[in-house]
Amino acid sequence: MIPEVATPAAEQPPNGLVQDSSMVWSSLGPSNADTPPPEEVNEEFFHASHLEPLAPVSAAEPPLVAVIGVGYVGLHLVTVFASKFDVLAYDVSKKRLETIADELSTYPSITLTSNPADLARATHFLVSVPTTLLPDKQIDTSFVRSALTTVGTYARPGATVVIESSVGVGMTRKLLGNLMRSRNLKAGMSPE
Repeated sequence: MIPEVATPAAEQPPNGLVQDSSMVWSSLGPSNADTPPPEEVNEEFFHASHLEPLAPVSAAEPPLVAVIGVGYVGLHLVTVFASKFDVLAYDVSKKRLETIADELSTYPSITLTSNPADLARATHFLVSVPTTLLPDKQIDTSFVRSALTTVGTYARPGATVVIESSVGVGMTRKLLGNLMRSRNLKAGMSPE
């Protein structure tokens, strides 16, 4: 049986990673289709004084795969990876997590959560959030950028971050390049 949906009972992660969680979301500003986010995720945010250093991922620790976004594609990723690894299924929607909890109850290796602080335990991140088209036919990557802000806040040095969401050619480099170099993370793309 799957543990209950984890809830942000404590505003602070147990290891004191973030002092003020409101700062995580304020870094990108308001998100709407008429005002696309900046070209790159601002890695300066991830070095802000409100964050404490994170212990690097160790090759000796067992993998913990965090799937960010458990819609149609993310849910499939969760079940496939759960056959071999422990999986953290993260979504900002508690309602979505409640909806899929029964379906995933036969997978003891899956933990559902809407608390971003739980992501600090992950060794691998699969970002699977919606990408839609803007009225001018450009890809709206605001959900991806928001997810990467969360991942960048909690990912430990040495973690692997893979964008599963559909983005344009070269966009992975734009979205993750500076963050990967400055935080010693590994990047990849595996579009749905």
